[in-house]
Amino acid sequence: MYGPPPPPPPPQQKKRNPWLWGCLGCGGAALLVLVLAVGCVAVLGGDAPAPPAGGGSAASGPAEESPPADSDAEAAEEEVVEEGPIGLEATPADFTPSILAQGDDYTSVRVTVTNNGDESIEVNPLFFTITDANGTVHDTADGLGADETQIGAVTLAPGENATGTVTASGSFEPARVTFTESLIGDSVTADVA
Repeated sequence: MYGPPPPPPPPQQKKRNPWLWGCLGCGGAALLVLVLAVGCVAVLGGDAPAPPAGGGSAASGPAEESPPADSDAEAAEEEVVEEGPIGLEATPADFTPSILAQGDDYTSVRVTVTNNGDESIEVNPLFFTITDANGTVHDTADGLGADETQIGAVTLAPGENATGTVTASGSFEPARVTFTESLIGDSVTADVA
């Protein structure tokens, strides 16, 4: 008379612990950051050849005949720099403080970047470094926006040029300026003359 017993109630579903997913998400994010950091170090910190002391592009094809020893050093510098797709000239400049400058302990160099290539190039004040007479490299990020005549962040079409100053924190004698396109692209170095 009674028939079969009713089926048992379905088992309760386990509540998912959000902390587990949060920890896995944080761990995954930390792992991703670690992989990206290692990749950046591998790309940026590689054993790339240093630019020649006389300037020029590190990525400029086969070596060409150097100018005669009796030629003017400044003319030789201009010839080497102008051969590549990116031309760079550097001259000393007075620091002209902007409203963002914190004091006047800065060194500025007037630069002209010329696109001698067939493709557009990006120019940004952060793409420069200044090397002093002692060989110390000064990053221009510390002097970003400190000089009123700072070079702008622009895209240069073939044949165009941009002129302005790049500035680093501290007072020193600038010897060379290096421009690296897009931070990891071709490098060009010019003596400050």
